[in-house]
Amino acid sequence: TISPTIQISIQPQANQADWHNSDITITLTAQDNEGGSGIREIVYSLPYIGAESNFVENNQAVISFSTEGINLFHYVALDMEGNDSGQKSIEINLDKTPPVITATVTPEPNQADWHNSNVTVSFTATDSLSGVKSVTSPVTVTTQGDSQVINGEAQDVADNKATIQTTLNIDKTSPLVTITANPSVLWSPDNKMVDVVINGEVTDNLSGIESLTFKVTDEYEKVQPTLTDFGSTIKLEASRDGSDKDGRTYTISATAKDKAGNESIASVTVTVPHDQGKK
Repeated sequence: TISPTIQISIQPQANQADWHNSDITITLTAQDNEGGSGIREIVYSLPYIGAESNFVENNQAVISFSTEGINLFHYVALDMEGNDSGQKSIEINLDKTPPVITATVTPEPNQADWHNSNVTVSFTATDSLSGVKSVTSPVTVTTQGDSQVINGEAQDVADNKATIQTTLNIDKTSPLVTITANPSVLWSPDNKMVDVVINGEVTDNLSGIESLTFKVTDEYEKVQPTLTDFGSTIKLEASRDGSDKDGRTYTISATAKDKAGNESIASVTVTVPHDQGKK
């Protein structure tokens, strides 16, 4: 008339949040009292998965379990006289799937995949089973450089981890531009067109130069030569208005833009000075 007993062992054990993150083995061990009729069978069921019960005609049952989710596990032992241990239940929580982590870059890079300001990388995560336990806090990157790797990690309640890498290219420094004109003074105001050679240099140590454009401005808005690159020659008129006491000024500017969108402008002037010898 004495009921048998039954014990359960689950390996590997659940974490502190009572979640497993890998397939588990459930071992049921039944024992009848000394001098009793002995164990007839162990019965177990998983009502959330299927209504059917499973019978093992032995004093031990070993069950491999791999179904993700929150599962209810019932088990009971019966001896040869039909005495039972009383149905026992345990919740088995299994989540083998890592969370989904995403990274958001603010501001977004330009079409060349470069930034020209500080960048903040924010991380978000979702998990449809145990839920998200932690995710990397936002990271603000102020250092210049290319191929800077920012790592993010998310962990769910079952201790599954997911990682993500974001690569940043940051260039906050404008290109360096120099420009010269030879000659820079046109001393013969005789209305002739004079050849002027424009030289210079543009450098950028990070993202590289994307474009170099030129503009030639005539104080009198008469001469508008075009310039496409350093080492080119433009023609400027060596003349001035008689009333222009400070002389005629041409301004040649070079605008350099790097791949990160930083710009620099350098300029040089060519003058047709007032001839002090004429009153």
